[in-house]
Amino acid sequence: MKRIMLILILLLTFLCGCNRPYYEPEQTIIISAIGIDPAESGILLTLETVDTSTPEGGLEYSKKILKTSQKDCKSAFLSLQKSLGNRLSAEHCALVIKGKGLSEELLYETLIYLRDEQNLSQNTKIVSNENGGKMLQLKSRTGQAVGYDAVKILNMQESKSDLLKCNLYSVLSALHGGAPLTLPFFETEDDNYFLRGQYNE
Repeated sequence: MKRIMLILILLLTFLCGCNRPYYEPEQTIIISAIGIDPAESGILLTLETVDTSTPEGGLEYSKKILKTSQKDCKSAFLSLQKSLGNRLSAEHCALVIKGKGLSEELLYETLIYLRDEQNLSQNTKIVSNENGGKMLQLKSRTGQAVGYDAVKILNMQESKSDLLKCNLYSVLSALHGGAPLTLPFFETEDDNYFLRGQYNE
């Protein structure tokens, strides 16, 4: 009988999710965009986050940039999570920017991690830029978040088929199947960014 009770207690402990940390809503940091650039150590991960609790200048939210260089995306997320103490949430991330020189293999591994472990949406847009991290540090045209603003620019394009090709789902399918990867390219010039069409990576 004691053995059965011990087994039940252990099962309840595992099933109740007591090992997972709990975060209040105000302890959650919303990620609007992610920049992935190659680095000597692996990748330079840049997160554009939005703070909905402290708007600036009458805007709906203000933005903040977080970045770290690690061997892979998982290590980068864990490092930032540990230093912040708050939960990073990629569920509302609208944009991922691939920096020049990032290998397709590393891009694929990073996107898989973001999808499976950070709940990145299948509708998140994947684009390219000379330097994803630097693009996210620019001031957006709307004064809010570069990630959300860049997606608005993409949505104004006439070719909806090209727009669908840069969704997370389509990009992962192309990378997995070895198909040519074509991403929308944003060019940065004079502290601004412009959509310059589709480019083969």
